[in-house]
Amino acid sequence: MAIQDTMDIKGSLTIQKRDLNNQLVEEIHANNTIVTSGRRLVAQLFSKDFKDTIKPVSEIAIGGNDKAVSDDDLQLAQEIFRKKINPIKDSDLVLLPDSKRIKLTITADLQAGEGNGELKEAALFNADGVMYNRVIFKPINKTPDFTLTLIWEIFF
Repeated sequence: MAIQDTMDIKGSLTIQKRDLNNQLVEEIHANNTIVTSGRRLVAQLFSKDFKDTIKPVSEIAIGGNDKAVSDDDLQLAQEIFRKKINPIKDSDLVLLPDSKRIKLTITADLQAGEGNGELKEAALFNADGVMYNRVIFKPINKTPDFTLTLIWEIFF
């Protein structure tokens, strides 16, 4: 009897631009790439050799370069700003009954004074600086006149 299973990890980023009255002004969607270092990070979770040393994804970084994404990327092409993600709650991890996949939602909020500049890329990192993914998107000229919420949906 043949056993077949696939685990194609996929993710997408939604960026919500809000004015200072918290009104949604624009929403941008982009698919991201889980890079090789991110796939290795997930795989290491299964090894007893790494069980005490693997740090979870905990930071986002945004940058100003739209260089094509490569599986070999280890950092953003031009990092502008980095901060901690919002705490992950149990409700951020959902079983999708139709596909039997797990969806993890990770968010981060950039306040008016954070990450200002022309933004074209983003990524998730763990505390050791291991990059999990990278995404490029339509340029956003971030100013103190608005906030951004970055919402990653990652499917396992």
